Amino acid sequence: MPIQIKIIIYFLSSILLAACTFQRDTVKIDPPKAVPPYPLIQFYKKEGSIKPDCNFRLKPGSHKFRERGGCTNDDDYYFSISEASEGYEFRIMNNGDCHEKDGWAGYVLRDPLPGEGIPMTGVETSFNLVRNEMITRGLHAYGSLNKGNLSGKVSCVKVIYPPEP
Repeated sequence: MPIQIKIIIYFLSSILLAACTFQRDTVKIDPPKAVPPYPLIQFYKKEGSIKPDCNFRLKPGSHKFRERGGCTNDDDYYFSISEASEGYEFRIMNNGDCHEKDGWAGYVLRDPLPGEGIPMTGVETSFNLVRNEMITRGLHAYGSLNKGNLSGKVSCVKVIYPPEP
């Protein structure tokens, strides 16, 4: 076989080998998965569902009513949640700076029905309940500090995700 043909064959096989190696090492990256929206909490005044106060997403961190537009400080008695998602812990607090020295009621979203929400619940419902005790499908008590009245004294919501052990 002439040398020119050997060179051409060698050249073509080198190109094919490089192409196969490149294809083998190429990693397919899937697009990022859509993150479901944070659960939406709605607060209500003493009159209940006929008198909603404010709502916001349960993003991790402190939600101070004095700093939020639309939330009335020291005026809420009930809450409900829509778009409930597994694993959100939140504490409804009397202290405007979200310090745990004053009264608070803790809750965790556990095993909510897909597409279902948490019905209107009193802010003090977790007082005197055992940790992890089910209140309603998807909502469980998750600790509390009962230092008097929390109803009508809500000033802050602290959201923890994932929940503390």
